[in-house]
Amino acid sequence: MTSKHKEVADSHIKLSSCITQLATREQPATERFLTRASETFDKCRKIEGRMASDQDLKLADTLRYYMRDTHAAKAVLVRRLRCLAAYEAANRNLERARAKNKDVHAAEQAR
Repeated sequence: MTSKHKEVADSHIKLSSCITQLATREQPATERFLTRASETFDKCRKIEGRMASDQDLKLADTLRYYMRDTHAAKAVLVRRLRCLAAYEAANRNLERARAKNKDVHAAEQAR
């Protein structure tokens, strides 16, 4: 979408320059009209350029927001996986202690 705005702005530049060149070869009344038309296309080019840069900024901000959100979700998942691994290790140690019938109380406390 942003690239299309930029392409339209480039087209306005080409139109404006061609109309300006045409205006230099015409009669005074036509020259005045074509010069104004060229100025209008130049103003449209500026507006399209602003629209493209605004859209670019919006998309960049949205991307940054979702990147931070994704990073936070990934960090939560990593923490949960570590807790799950620690919990499973404690359960394995408890089962081993119960099987050997040694240090059961300490293994239960570690769980």
